[in-house]
Amino acid sequence: MAITISVSPEQSIFPELTFEETQVLHGLQVTFVIKNGNKEASKALLEKFGVPFEKKGGVK
Repeated sequence: MAITISVSPEQSIFPELTFEETQVLHGLQVTFVIKNGNKEASKALLEKFGVPFEKKGGVK
């Protein structure tokens, strides 16, 4: 199972910095790859890390 989380340069992930204080905007991309052969266990691990998944019916 692989999941990629991206933050575009227009989004701030550091609340202590304002856009006025930064001279260069950077994005961030993180990819988690879990190879254990069990999709349910992989999803449970990512949920323990705090990754929000969309539940059935469109609710997070």
